[in-house]
Amino acid sequence: MPLGEIGSCRGPSTRRRQTCRFGSDCSADECCVSDDRPIGRRSHRELIGAHCQKMGIDGSSCYVRYGSGKPNGTVYVDCPCTFGLTCVGNEIYDIPLGEMGLSIF
Repeated sequence: MPLGEIGSCRGPSTRRRQTCRFGSDCSADECCVSDDRPIGRRSHRELIGAHCQKMGIDGSSCYVRYGSGKPNGTVYVDCPCTFGLTCVGNEIYDIPLGEMGLSIF
């Protein structure tokens, strides 16, 4: 029986989301996150839309595959950990994005 999505609670944002196409379009502590997510093995060939989001901090959720540091391109769902942190897997997998985890110092 599926348990549903795992996420993290965030307060309301008063800041308008900045659109982007690349990590360089965002501030130094942000990355470019796609507004769409891949389903199964298929992914969209063309970026539908994306927005800037803060990089992962100590204790935030992450994807092991993204590692740490600001990516040049666009990522799905969440930014990687801030440089210097490590995403430690929790053996929960989000298909097709891979193992989820927590950012730790």
